[in-house]
This record gives sequence, C-alpha cells and structure tokens, in this order.
Amino acid sequence: MFTVVWLGSLPSLQLLVTYLVTTTVILYLLYFWPYESTFDTLSEILNEVTTLLMLYIMLSFTDWQIDEQLVYFLGYVFSAIMLLNFLAHFAALMVGTVKSIVQKGKRQWNKCKARKGIETRQMETERKL
Repeated sequence: MFTVVWLGSLPSLQLLVTYLVTTTVILYLLYFWPYESTFDTLSEILNEVTTLLMLYIMLSFTDWQIDEQLVYFLGYVFSAIMLLNFLAHFAALMVGTVKSIVQKGKRQWNKCKARKGIETRQMETERKL
C-alpha cells in the first residue's frame, strides 16, 4: 500500500518494489508452510506466482514500452493468466463442493439404511409376537 502512496509518480519503481515483496512472500510460504492445509499453502503460492507473472507483464505497460504490437499481445497474455488463475480456484471450489455433497449424501444414505434396518427388526419382532 505504501508504494501506491509514496511512489505514485514512479510506476516502474512501484512494480519493482511489489516484485520484491511478492518474491519474499513466496520464499516465506515455501520455507514455513504457514497454513494447516497443504492445499491452502499451494493455493497461496499459486496466487503469488500469478502475481509475479502479471508484474513482469505490467513492466511492459510502463514507460519502457518496446513495441506497440507486443504490448497488445501482452495484454491478452495478462488476461489469460488472470483467467487461468480464476479457473484454477473455481475448479478447486467445485471439487470441494462436490466432495462435500457426496459425503453428506453418504451420511444420509447410511442413516436411511440404519432406520430401515431398525424398522425391519421391529416388524420381525412384531411378527414373532
């Protein structure tokens, strides 16, 4: 946040500082694995790597423009990287949701089977009487 306020007139420097911070966060995540779940840590690493890739592309949008056609192409690459990151998270969310639904369905099925077993036993004991 401080880069936006204090380095507002120097976008290239903003990107470089953000690059350093993002690299530091990736190293921290790889060294300490701070989340309980491995999936959460890997997801966060994916986010940071995506941020790094996007920062590299954003450098071409500053005053260091190489070629206008290349800038347009990199704009599409930028959008594709964002979309891939979104799709990866969306797919993980869908897999988690489906797993949860299947687990709840299995629990309900087992409850129904247990209830049916109790009812069957009750009917058998009533017949014997």
